[in-house]
Amino acid sequence: MKEKPKVLIVDDKIENLVTLERIFSDMDVEFVRALSGNEALMHTLEHDFAIALLDVQMPEMDGFETVELMRQDKLTKHLPVIFVSAIYTEDYHKIRGIASGAVDFITKPIIPDILRGKVRVFLELYEYRLSLEEEIVRRAEAEEKIQEQYDEIQIHAHELEASNEELRNTQEKLIGLNREIQESEERYSDLFDNANDLIQSVDAEGKFVYVNTAWLNALGYDKGDLEHLKFADIMVQEELAPCLDLFERTMRGEQFNNVQITFVTKHGAEMCVEGNVGARIKNGEYVAARGIFRDITERIIAEEKQRELDAMKSEFISNVSHELRPPLHSLKGFTKLLVSGKVDDPKTQNEFLAIVDKESDRLGDLIDDLLDMSRLESGRFKINKEVISLKNIIHDAVERVGSLASEKGITITEEMNSELPEMEVDGKRMGQVITNLLSNAIKYNQENGSITVKSEVSNSDLLVQVSDRGIGISEDDIPQLFERFYRVEASDRIEGTGLGLHITRQIIEAHSGRIWIESKLGEGSTFSFTLPLRQN
Repeated sequence: MKEKPKVLIVDDKIENLVTLERIFSDMDVEFVRALSGNEALMHTLEHDFAIALLDVQMPEMDGFETVELMRQDKLTKHLPVIFVSAIYTEDYHKIRGIASGAVDFITKPIIPDILRGKVRVFLELYEYRLSLEEEIVRRAEAEEKIQEQYDEIQIHAHELEASNEELRNTQEKLIGLNREIQESEERYSDLFDNANDLIQSVDAEGKFVYVNTAWLNALGYDKGDLEHLKFADIMVQEELAPCLDLFERTMRGEQFNNVQITFVTKHGAEMCVEGNVGARIKNGEYVAARGIFRDITERIIAEEKQRELDAMKSEFISNVSHELRPPLHSLKGFTKLLVSGKVDDPKTQNEFLAIVDKESDRLGDLIDDLLDMSRLESGRFKINKEVISLKNIIHDAVERVGSLASEKGITITEEMNSELPEMEVDGKRMGQVITNLLSNAIKYNQENGSITVKSEVSNSDLLVQVSDRGIGISEDDIPQLFERFYRVEASDRIEGTGLGLHITRQIIEAHSGRIWIESKLGEGSTFSFTLPLRQN
């Protein structure tokens, strides 16, 4: 039976531990309780935890000290920790919690759905890590088994060679030995011919002297084609030179294992194969090059997709970490100045508080993106529709990003049909869509640029467009623009997590709408989406 993921819960009050267990009663996890920081550290030596939930105020050792000690141990260095506190609720407590190594800081009263959502994200990451480790072990075992099978074939091949040598040295038993050789060859021919691997033998001129059925079926040739076929005819041009070098070295008796090359089928398709190549030498002279290959085309494509996903997730985590630091540092710095009493000028205080408010909103937006992503992954993303004016939603969104646009000297123009009908939509989510499109248009715009928001009725749909004259997007990036974690090449200089457009598309499609982009590098971009009027 698969072991349940373990969750460490730490609090010096039993009733608080019971409350946490009730909150997660619908999750298939195993809880391990600790009444102190020292007890929590002892548990981490005995168990592999998916996540830990810690109280801050505890006797002997508080939560901050406990997490700092965890980060010094290689076993718990990367253990996700969420602080849950009813007393330490000030911003500087939260900042200290994050600085000590926690991933989040939640104050009481607890909102169960939010806490469950955060914990579920880290449980999914834990399950993904375990499954990846299992897959690595499984692949290693499979490769070992394949190597064993190949070694067995090599042993049989050497036995056959020894039998041939014995025949040459024993003339008086020629007739009887020839009969035995014929029977032996038939057995091995049947073995090779019915093998799943691609087996081939090539003479000194590069002509095929033997291929098995799997080879013919995979490359689409008939036996009659082999008469005029050379091994160079089935190689891709880019690999021909190194393959000829490999062939010449094989002629000198070298053997190569785990060779990866690309075959070209009779119909022009490319096939990635991996295998071993060796020479058959008789009386000191080269006779043939023998190769046993397996088709790894699908494996290469699975591995490539996995590498791309891993790279996107790594970049996503890096982006989130990068995006969290600046607002946290700003909040900590300006809060420390205000709390210290060193800033007594009311105007300066208001300026600092405005910055704190802005950075808090920025952190809130990041957390909202992560929560929306979690809801999308778990199927809990909901749309609450109401009859509302989309014109008002657009206008409010323009007002919301006004200060951001002013900082870059960007003007936003609204071109909306005065007779736009009211729509049955989720007003909050549609406002999120418009705000996100406008924010992107501002981020990727030029200084003192312009943005136009248009809305009109087109056929049976309501059309909304957000256009800018910014840096534009390349054709290669456009097909992947709405994928999760994806960020265009220029995004490394612009803040963002790579989730905004993915969430935007999910919201539009949840309203039975469609969203797309038209863009040219250096000329700007236009994001457009439609919502069907027939539902209204």
